[in-house]
Amino acid sequence: MAAANLSTQLIKAGLPDRPDLGVNTLALNSLPSGHSTLAASAAAAVLLVVSPRWRPAAAFVGGSYAILAGISTLINQWHRPADVLAAFFIVAFWTALAALVVFRTGRSWNVWLGPGRHWASARGWTAMASLLALLAGLAVVLILRLVWATGADSTTSYFLIGVGQIVVGGYGLTLAGTLLLTWPVRRRSLR
Repeated sequence: MAAANLSTQLIKAGLPDRPDLGVNTLALNSLPSGHSTLAASAAAAVLLVVSPRWRPAAAFVGGSYAILAGISTLINQWHRPADVLAAFFIVAFWTALAALVVFRTGRSWNVWLGPGRHWASARGWTAMASLLALLAGLAVVLILRLVWATGADSTTSYFLIGVGQIVVGGYGLTLAGTLLLTWPVRRRSLR
């Protein structure tokens, strides 16, 4: 996960500073968010080392933690929604590479017990993440329609849409990580 944090800092240093467009914001480059990368990479590290039965619960709790960290950087006006989402995708990339190492540690470590055999591996975790992502996506669409219909763009709608985007992206990647880290295991244990 150190690679995700190092990548974030290298990308941030390599991209040019934001142009001055008369908008009150940071003048320096903030893409991707280092705070969100740190939170998401900590959650991903836990996801990679827990036993397979705990992975769905760890993914949901860790994803929620990273999402809340990303939302807090938006609310504090340290980052834009794109900064947070870029951080999440960088962590997802490095987590997928690290997952290759996890699966090579042998069948004894990656035995999938199946949903329902243990509370932490229940399908409810992925269902909650799916539901939250869906609700956030619907909220973003409704807010965008309201802004489009009234023409009243506001800071509140910017923050609400940004929060919705972070929730959709965060839980979407949480679901992808859960499937990545449990699907090959389930397939091998069925043989």
